[in-house]
Amino acid sequence: ISLSPILAGGTVMVPFRGEMVELRLEKGTGFSHSVAADGGRIAIFKSGLDRLDAREQERLMASMLASWYFRRSAELIRQIWLRLEPAAPGGSVSLWLKDLRTSWGTCSKRNRRISLNWRLVMAPEKVCEYVVAHELSHLRRADHGSEFWKQVADLVPECREHRKWLNANGLRLMNFLGEIRPKWTRIV
Repeated sequence: ISLSPILAGGTVMVPFRGEMVELRLEKGTGFSHSVAADGGRIAIFKSGLDRLDAREQERLMASMLASWYFRRSAELIRQIWLRLEPAAPGGSVSLWLKDLRTSWGTCSKRNRRISLNWRLVMAPEKVCEYVVAHELSHLRRADHGSEFWKQVADLVPECREHRKWLNANGLRLMNFLGEIRPKWTRIV
């Protein structure tokens, strides 16, 4: 998805929480930039962007949008984790948000560390919950055998449907803002 149409006053449809929402550019004040959601829309508030050439403007907007997605993803995953954490077997778990290029999540049973992809906020909340439950289940079982899938289904009964959604739509989400690499951060 190219963000260049919004520089000419147009809009672009972008993924957010399982829906395609309108992204638009709005005037800001001073030399501050921000991103905000308002109902079914996302706005990039720009001020001073016109001092940059079109390529630099698009790069800055993509970076701002990725940072905004990253923060929304951290908020969503934190909420989901609080619901699912009681199912984690013994001891604390560190939860990280990263730019995983080829997966939605990873789990190190030995280090009790779960890393999740920041793009999960682009998927429906229940799909994100499935990924968190999937990785949490790896704290008990490293394989993908029938006992593992039973554990995932105990946490998220509709896990098969969510996995199908991710298989059908995941590549599109992975490729969106693919050139942007936000810094990873610990969220729990």
